[in-house]
Amino acid sequence: MEVERRVGVAVDFSVCSKKALKWAVDNVARKGDHLILVAILPEGNYEEGEMQLWGAAGSPLIPLIEFSDPHVMKKYGVKPDPETLDIVTIASQQKEIEVLLKIYWGDAREKICEAVDKTPLDCIIIGNRGLGKIKRAILGSVSNYVVNNASCPVTVVKHHSSSEPSLPLDTPPNLQPVSSPGPQPELSPTPTPTLAPSSEHPPVSVPPSTNIDPTIEKICASTDYPDLCLSTVTPLLKGKNDIVSVLEVAIKASTNSTNLGLIMAKKLANMPGNTPEMVSILNDCTNSYDTALYNFRNAMDAFPGRDIGTMNTMLSAVITNVGDCEDGLSGMDSPLSNCADKVIKMTSNCLAIISLIH
Repeated sequence: MEVERRVGVAVDFSVCSKKALKWAVDNVARKGDHLILVAILPEGNYEEGEMQLWGAAGSPLIPLIEFSDPHVMKKYGVKPDPETLDIVTIASQQKEIEVLLKIYWGDAREKICEAVDKTPLDCIIIGNRGLGKIKRAILGSVSNYVVNNASCPVTVVKHHSSSEPSLPLDTPPNLQPVSSPGPQPELSPTPTPTLAPSSEHPPVSVPPSTNIDPTIEKICASTDYPDLCLSTVTPLLKGKNDIVSVLEVAIKASTNSTNLGLIMAKKLANMPGNTPEMVSILNDCTNSYDTALYNFRNAMDAFPGRDIGTMNTMLSAVITNVGDCEDGLSGMDSPLSNCADKVIKMTSNCLAIISLIH
């Protein structure tokens, strides 16, 4: 019997928060869960209404039937848009989940973390506009603060406005309809990193062969990058060909490639001649890859119990982690780009394989 979970989604009823909500419904929420929308309003000197009662501790948990009622929500100063209401209403019916709304007043970064601890939440999904490092430094990033301070797993679903160029592969291609507004650009199929990989983790590949197990070939054909899937999982399977074994070695292979990225980021950060800004960016990349490895470990910890929701959340977080590094290096000739490209593609393949498990 699956344990009841409290899945949080930070909402402000913007386009990017609705994409995060849709992603959470499609990829994390499961039957019996409580889907808790966390809305943060600016502090104000309210003379009447529910804010006066609940301003410090936040509102009580408001059930879907109430926050669908404009008259009820007027008391809280919140006006959920029709699209958000449609997403959660359909989800509550089709997935048999209970949808609730929690409202706080104050600093969004601090209040989301407070919601995680006091509700409490098992995980939190949050939208992000995909700002580059300079904009993020000027404007601040709610998602970045939550990732670094929340006490539960955090998944950031990125969104780019149509007026901004999309960065490569922020989100796995099989999830594009809910988290990416357009097609992903093609990247070089034969990357050549600036730094040679550590000899402790030699790359593995499969030479072209007509003797590939057809079962493994069929599994990899369901992924976004079937050739990469075959080349990275086949050497590690040792005769096994079931979906669970393929997924396990795919996660392990992705972990090894992420470790190479961590090693490369550390070496680049310590190279002489770097500007202070570049050192700061590369240190951020080091932290991003380190966090990605932590999320891979959490995914593997969820593996024995076949906790698909947690594995989806952790692997999606890996793509966000590596994408954050690339955001910082946006516009530069990044020696980590090839490594990031491979990690994101391999992790995307892992997510596709998970979808085959019933």
